[in-house]
Amino acid sequence: MKAARVLVSEPQDGSCNLWYYEEGRIKNQLVPTMSLQVIGQSGPGTKVVLWSEARKPSQTWSLEDSGYILSHMFPGMCLDVKGGQSYDSDHVVMWEEMEDRLTQNWDLEVF
Repeated sequence: MKAARVLVSEPQDGSCNLWYYEEGRIKNQLVPTMSLQVIGQSGPGTKVVLWSEARKPSQTWSLEDSGYILSHMFPGMCLDVKGGQSYDSDHVVMWEEMEDRLTQNWDLEVF
């Protein structure tokens, strides 16, 4: 697999979709050779996908206690959910960090 879309959904019984943070990269347990990467221009609404870690430059992130996941490559940008009414409203995107956008605050658990 070369790339995969990243969507936000409600948890489903019997499925576990665990994400983890390793050396600045955000990875999914099902495909540990891939990490979250920004594709396209770096403006608000740019989609984030799972992409092979061989891609250069590799996107790295910071996890904040407040729940924000901030981009190292694009200062002032963080992970968000697109929202709206279109078919891709559940896609994970980059957006300018804004306190009033609740979709930018992620529940993070440290193990």
